[in-house]
Amino acid sequence: MADKPEKKRMEFPIKGHDKCPDCGCEDRLGQMKIAEMVEEGLIDEKLFPKGPTWVLTLIDPSKPIVISPLSITKPKIPIMSFYWDVCANPECLKIFTTLVDFRMQEIEIPNAPIGPGMGGQQFPKFGR
Repeated sequence: MADKPEKKRMEFPIKGHDKCPDCGCEDRLGQMKIAEMVEEGLIDEKLFPKGPTWVLTLIDPSKPIVISPLSITKPKIPIMSFYWDVCANPECLKIFTTLVDFRMQEIEIPNAPIGPGMGGQQFPKFGR
């Protein structure tokens, strides 16, 4: 019996295109609009440092994330980020990927009050 070939693990980040792969135009609509909005003070420049982004959480809904209030570490979820843009050449307008990244992202646990009998403070009583 032949050995199974070893699966190659992907290394992240994966570099995409710096310019349009079709026409070679270096101007990008998303990058231009973000720069314009930063200049007008509408958004912080730190929000989109690599351009427009599509973020995908890779969670199986049939397997809930267990969050223990006694845990020292924050739970993490797998996140895949796709950085993309659109060619600014009006005769092209090709959508293309500039970068693909993967990371395990910590999630924040809200400090919500715990109900009576659960070892925490009671919910506030309004109007009494």
